[in-house]
Amino acid sequence: MVDALSTGIVARVRQTVNTNEYSRCEIFASPFANVSVQTHPTLTPLLRSQVYYPDTPSAADTWSVSAVESNYLWDFTVEQLNPVWTPVLDDGADGHVVDIGQQARLIMIPSTRTVIVRDCAEKKVYMVGRDVRGLFVELYRVVRGVHTASAINSGAMAFHSSSIVRQGRGVCFVGDKGAGKSTALLAAATSHLDGLSILTNDKAFLYFDRGLEILACPSVVNAGTESLLALGGDCVLKPEFHYQHGAMAYLLLDLPLTEKLSTDDESSAPAKVVLLPEEMRRALDTSFSAEGRVVAIIESKLALDEPHSRFELVLDADERANLVRRNALTNWTNHPDWLGLITTPPREESVIGRLQEVADDVVMARLRVGRDGIDVTRGLIAAFTSSKSPIELGTTIAAGPLPTYHFGVYARIVRNGRLLCVKKTRGPYTGLLDLPGGRPEFAENWEDALRRELMEEVGVNSVSTAGCTRFSLHVDFNTAGESIDFHHHGAVADVHLWSALSEREMSSSDTNGWEWFDIGSDDRSRLSPLARLVLDG
Repeated sequence: MVDALSTGIVARVRQTVNTNEYSRCEIFASPFANVSVQTHPTLTPLLRSQVYYPDTPSAADTWSVSAVESNYLWDFTVEQLNPVWTPVLDDGADGHVVDIGQQARLIMIPSTRTVIVRDCAEKKVYMVGRDVRGLFVELYRVVRGVHTASAINSGAMAFHSSSIVRQGRGVCFVGDKGAGKSTALLAAATSHLDGLSILTNDKAFLYFDRGLEILACPSVVNAGTESLLALGGDCVLKPEFHYQHGAMAYLLLDLPLTEKLSTDDESSAPAKVVLLPEEMRRALDTSFSAEGRVVAIIESKLALDEPHSRFELVLDADERANLVRRNALTNWTNHPDWLGLITTPPREESVIGRLQEVADDVVMARLRVGRDGIDVTRGLIAAFTSSKSPIELGTTIAAGPLPTYHFGVYARIVRNGRLLCVKKTRGPYTGLLDLPGGRPEFAENWEDALRRELMEEVGVNSVSTAGCTRFSLHVDFNTAGESIDFHHHGAVADVHLWSALSEREMSSSDTNGWEWFDIGSDDRSRLSPLARLVLDG
């Protein structure tokens, strides 16, 4: 009786979708699958903003997904089938699954009031939802589910990693829960490093092509409040941030933007804040990539009671294999194969067994993250995504000093043959004259950052700025003569002052006062490398 009812419901779902199917098609492509989606036009931008696989079809097989709304069908299905729900979906959500023959599967999800039919013979998924909210949630899961199954069936390994890509080179941060992976990702996202893209915050796929490759499993970024505060991102904890930077549609769909980590005390339960890809694009001016070639896998561990971070290469073949094995997702409990598409059980050994083939291309290391961890993390990313050999870089970094990275926006202010400078009291330029300016705060644009820094350092609040010119510097020694590996990136803007400089003594967190430097006669050894670069450039 149940089989007959299920078969009838499958027929109804097919008929409803075929009758109401939308004509517009959106492609989500990867090396393992092309997923063609036809759904309500208002959902397409929202889906595209989070599932950032490219829209150019690959050589892989194509699955089609069609999703429509129908109030009647859900109510009819519940009334006819009256199912006994069993956990099948993310985070223990309830659902009902019935296989019909060898090719078709009926899936009902009460939390989103959505009915899904998967047909392997047609390589098609039919979806009917009671509302667009439910359709969006299930579309997101289905598209990712098809790509996940196709990747695993093709020999890829699910990998627990926060990963970034720059110039096609991927750096993966791995480790236990609370090891700082999301913090590393946010540190990268707020670094303003030219050409850097986020690949994934939590889960990805490792596979071999020409070398060790990584494919994104696109997702939101779940950021702990401590990580956000460490990066100056307290603005993210306010609802205004989400409305301003692209989460309004998410909020209107009544989807959660926080994830509670404890249910014992609701009033004080810590939470992770959900950062959507669209928010990160708009607020942080970052981009997203779907794949890259892995050049470094860094296993991190927090040691914030220590002032300096430590970096150690993993050279032994067995240790390298174990590092990957520890972070392989063979028991992906909160993302089971509810679509029933995985035909080959995940085999991490198929990837791990080939690691020796890329021993000269992939650095594996352990990073003990001290209080300088944000600058060191950014420095490691800047180094490993450069054009240099990863193994040579790893050997150099392990021997010390560790690379650090700083990005700032600076003002070039010239008047009567003199350059306005500030006196540095901290960092590698301590004791030298530098350009006024500094690092943008979380989600702050460059011009606003420069105006704020000028007010803090030289006391002017009325300026006009011209376009910014990017720069990159590498500094080997600080002013004390100590060996450093300092990557200084940023932008310089020509600035005109419309108000007088402050007469009172100005100081900031790393400057103490200002002075005019005579370009024609003063000693240039008093200038920072950045100030000299600007004058010589």
